[in-house]
Amino acid sequence: MRARLEAVYCDGWDAGVVNPLTSSAAKARDAAAEPYTVVLLLHGRLHAVMDLSWSDGYCRITRFDAAERTLSRHLLRGTGEGDLFLREVRTWDGPADVGKHEYPHVAARMTTTYTVSGTRTDIVEPHGDRGTRRDSTSQQRPPRLPIPAFGRWDELLRLAGETSREIVDAVQHELPVRVEARAPWRAPRPLKPCAMARTRSIWAIGSTSDSAWTPAWPASSTRTPANGCRTSG
Repeated sequence: MRARLEAVYCDGWDAGVVNPLTSSAAKARDAAAEPYTVVLLLHGRLHAVMDLSWSDGYCRITRFDAAERTLSRHLLRGTGEGDLFLREVRTWDGPADVGKHEYPHVAARMTTTYTVSGTRTDIVEPHGDRGTRRDSTSQQRPPRLPIPAFGRWDELLRLAGETSREIVDAVQHELPVRVEARAPWRAPRPLKPCAMARTRSIWAIGSTSDSAWTPAWPASSTRTPANGCRTSG
């Protein structure tokens, strides 16, 4: 009989279930495109964690081995066209006798990133944090997937290296549970236009060869540039 994955819903995973949710509450968040987390168990043990926030075009899938060591992390982001693309994959492969906290630092690590336009970058670190790295760039379009309906995560999990398994709600589990004032994760969001303008301005100031840089208007004045951002001199 094929092993099933059991789903536990919550605000997030941080060495335990943070702010548990019922299946109906998680489904309502999914319908509203609000963030939530699905913790997947295999034979009662932690197997994978999916952090989902469709309003942010965000999905992160982290897979674990039987010792709860991180094996892989897949990050998908919105394309701007209503679907998702694979933004980054990071995998670890290390000795069996290394503990889960040390493992991500000493295991061989490979990171692949994609742009939606089709640039792929690979970083290979054979000794994790302890050795050299090799970088390469090529042209390859990333895998793309539709945003799935609640509970229909087969394609996402296959992309992350999972075999196809039935997913059912966990009736009970022995994971640690705690209540926190806030979720342990939040989807990164793109810089707003004003923040991007400030970043570009800082870069321009830092890259000028004139150390005695002079602002374009008096320091005591406040202007509103054409992009609508209020900037104090």
